[in-house]
Amino acid sequence: MRLKRIVEAAVLAAVVVVASAVPAVAYTNGSRYATIRCTTSCGQQDYSNWCGVAATHAVLHKLGVNVAQATLASRYGVGRVDGSAVAIRDIPGVLGVYVKSFTYVAVPRTSISSVSSMMSVAQYSVDNGHLAIPCVNPYPWNGSPGLPTYSGTKQGGHYLVVRGYNYTTSVQNIYYWDPHYNASHYGNHLATASAFWKCMYYKTWGSQGVVY
Repeated sequence: MRLKRIVEAAVLAAVVVVASAVPAVAYTNGSRYATIRCTTSCGQQDYSNWCGVAATHAVLHKLGVNVAQATLASRYGVGRVDGSAVAIRDIPGVLGVYVKSFTYVAVPRTSISSVSSMMSVAQYSVDNGHLAIPCVNPYPWNGSPGLPTYSGTKQGGHYLVVRGYNYTTSVQNIYYWDPHYNASHYGNHLATASAFWKCMYYKTWGSQGVVY
């Protein structure tokens, strides 16, 4: 599969605001996913506001770089249960401290304007082995059915890790890993690409978008 991501050099490590940041993908049928070892060295977020920290930790762990959540939280300037949170624009810079062979970018939700765009990001990131970190509202809201383990009408941003995809002529799914501190949400899950995209695109507050 030939994949291409078009990114202007001037916006690397910053929020990309143009649709050209979405990779152009020639789809092929099939499935692919990466294993994220959900162990004590790559587990649930240490604090309720550390989902971005834990997602960063998981992506680095997958690449063979084991950095403590507390170290990453310090780099992000995020405290412990104090209302602070990781800003999506800061994730590429922190990942770049540890990963020199790949340049991550943060793309706002408005540039991921379709299910096809979401699938392109999933395929690009998984096929390149670097995975992606989206910020979503996992609860049902504003036309989004929410993610499989979430219910109710709560509104809130939450970071996940895209770890795989399934694409056929009739099925489009995204495999994701959830670092949630609640065991009912934590771990590996599967959602339709449509539901996953809506959870990100219809989230209209805070750090919405995806890093890949």
